[in-house]
Amino acid sequence: MQTTEPNPLIETLRDICEILFDSSPEDPSAPLLWLNKLNTELKTDDPLCTKGDNNVDMVIPKLLDVLRECLSSHRWSQVVPVIRQISKHELTTFWKTSMEALYVSESSVPLVQQLVKELKTVRHLSCQEVLLEYLMFLLHHGKIDDAKQISQEKIKPTRFQKSTRDHHTEVLYKSYLGLVWYVEWKFLKMKIKDLDENSDLVSNYEEIMAVYAQKAMIGFQQVSGEIGVWDIFVTKHVEILEHYDKIDEAKDILTEYRDRNTENLNAHKYVYYFCVRNGFSANEEIQLLKVIIKILRFFGFSVIDKLVEDNKIAEALNFLFDLLDYSCWQQELKPWKLLVDLIDTKNKRLVRMIDAHT
Repeated sequence: MQTTEPNPLIETLRDICEILFDSSPEDPSAPLLWLNKLNTELKTDDPLCTKGDNNVDMVIPKLLDVLRECLSSHRWSQVVPVIRQISKHELTTFWKTSMEALYVSESSVPLVQQLVKELKTVRHLSCQEVLLEYLMFLLHHGKIDDAKQISQEKIKPTRFQKSTRDHHTEVLYKSYLGLVWYVEWKFLKMKIKDLDENSDLVSNYEEIMAVYAQKAMIGFQQVSGEIGVWDIFVTKHVEILEHYDKIDEAKDILTEYRDRNTENLNAHKYVYYFCVRNGFSANEEIQLLKVIIKILRFFGFSVIDKLVEDNKIAEALNFLFDLLDYSCWQQELKPWKLLVDLIDTKNKRLVRMIDAHT
């Protein structure tokens, strides 16, 4: 009778199932032998370099395949100690994909806490970036009390040199912490609305609000002078300043943000609506609206140009006809010239199609 060699793929799948369901035939609670062996062999600073091809063969095709399956099943007790020993690239991959997999479930908070505790001390990772991911996870699930505790964390340097990425991470981290304190400030503001204005609680809440506001604004100030879209932080910063009647300071922040982001339509809108709310002159409002209209026109033409590049002439024509329904476009020469060009292009295509079939 002919015997067949065990199929490696089948063996790997069996191993994966045993890990996921704790169904090892020898001992349901015992980790698999190859996982134990791997854990022992990987206890070096750079196992992929010091152990040669043998480790590469085990780590890359096998361990990460198993991890991919384990992520959705939360089998952390067996994989986290092993992953901590793996080199930078694989460790970052594990951390990022783990957080993505766990984002969907509120019940995964304890697992994420365990993961963060393990990873924030790893030399090759940025402690602040790990905490930033954790902070965003907590905000996603509305865990404000847990998020506030992160502000007590001492950031331990885990890299020898700071990079541009580290600076950007620091700005984001502190800004999101500011958002946590803003939520607390906003919550107390809403509670005060439900209280009698003569209540002793009102003055107490207002004092606490002032503390929260200060902490929030310290966080939001991190984006000042930074390149990028920071709408959520800038608008919350302005909201706090307006509450305390610091109108000039709020306008300066919005104006600076607009001037650094001239192509960001929202930045222009924020200045305009701010001026409307605070009773600025009609002339200033008109000037702001003129700039907004110019930007809208620019984006309108950008959409049409993109459609033409993709050879979607009919769709570009439909979009252009819709734009020309609005009076602000009807006195402009450019859209009418573009309309003529598009119709001409469309007709030439029709002629070529007819010629091809005759």
